[in-house]
Amino acid sequence: MLESMSGVASRTFRAGGASLVAQVRSVNHRFLDVHLRLPRALLTLEGAIESSIQKAFVRGRVDFFIEAAPGSGSRLEQAHLNAPLIERYRSFLEHLSPGHEQPGLKEALQFLALPGAVILEPGLPEGFDRDRFFQEIDRLLAALKKSRHEEGRAIGKALRRHLDQIMRTVRQIRGRLKQVRSRRQAELKAELLKQLEAVAVTPRADPGAIVLEWIDRTNVTEELDRLGMHVEAVRRLLAEGDHDTGKRIEFFSQELLREANTIASKARDFEIRTACVELKTQVENIKEQVRNLC
Repeated sequence: MLESMSGVASRTFRAGGASLVAQVRSVNHRFLDVHLRLPRALLTLEGAIESSIQKAFVRGRVDFFIEAAPGSGSRLEQAHLNAPLIERYRSFLEHLSPGHEQPGLKEALQFLALPGAVILEPGLPEGFDRDRFFQEIDRLLAALKKSRHEEGRAIGKALRRHLDQIMRTVRQIRGRLKQVRSRRQAELKAELLKQLEAVAVTPRADPGAIVLEWIDRTNVTEELDRLGMHVEAVRRLLAEGDHDTGKRIEFFSQELLREANTIASKARDFEIRTACVELKTQVENIKEQVRNLC
């Protein structure tokens, strides 16, 4: 199945008493390039999440984000009072205001707001279900895979349209060649005779080689045949949908462009050269689309 490197997915779920929002998106890249952004409490899971992504995908830049829903972030943190520091704060207050009454609730809360009074420790919160968390991550990655496959199908349809247009243009060129040959037969014969006359005054020139060279310079049948073969090869790759389809089609797109350029350089007819412009346009469209395929 064809797979694009472009896709997006998101999921909201609960873990460790907090509501989490997970998002993942991918774009084209030569290799697999993973970027994670996680809450501090989940940093210990970074390696395992990256491993899950590497198992699911082979190419593309993947940006993976998890954040706590509004009001849930504090539930991911393990908070502890820094009792020695709070005691030092209290001693300072006592020193500044001897005989000051014991702090009430309001004053105690103000103590907690002082720098370092509360320690937020990294690590998973109590009650965090790791297995359930990764089940949710797997569902999220499956949704991204589905999104990439949907985009891949759309790219496949677009590529087939471009291939169809290439073959229509090839048939158009073949038809035009027949017209040109029948109409310009005398002109082409005169040109060949001129070439042979030049041979007569050139020492050691081979008339047979001159004829073969002239035929090669004016005949584009082989190039048209190869265009058809390359198109069929690309169609087979699209049908197979292997994971390296994009790279293999890139190779054939270069071959298609080379044949189109050769035909344009050999052709002496305006309509054929115009058709070659259409060929190259379709090939460039293929190259642009295929950059997004795995």
